[in-house]
Amino acid sequence: MNAARVTGALCPLVALLALAVPALMTLRDRREVPMTFHYTDPDGDHLTISPGLTDAATGQSILDAAAITITAQRHRDGQTATVYVPVDQVEELVAGLRDVRRQAATQEPR
Repeated sequence: MNAARVTGALCPLVALLALAVPALMTLRDRREVPMTFHYTDPDGDHLTISPGLTDAATGQSILDAAAITITAQRHRDGQTATVYVPVDQVEELVAGLRDVRRQAATQEPR
């Protein structure tokens, strides 16, 4: 085989690798960064839900089991409050939120 044929045969492979490598790097990076949910209300107060076991201030473990971290931050003064929910109690938390939602939906607006 001459050099032109080898180069011609390698071009599609190089093009495929050029497309695949960035996609694979993105998938690898997604696994390393934990998924986080953010919500901001009309007043600018912020809610963050993320996986976590440790206190951000001290770095110490909060619970012996896996948990999610729920942090609320007030826009006006920046004060925060954090709650750690063990993963085996998340469904109970969601059921409670649904009950509160039903109650709020039946109330008349003020």
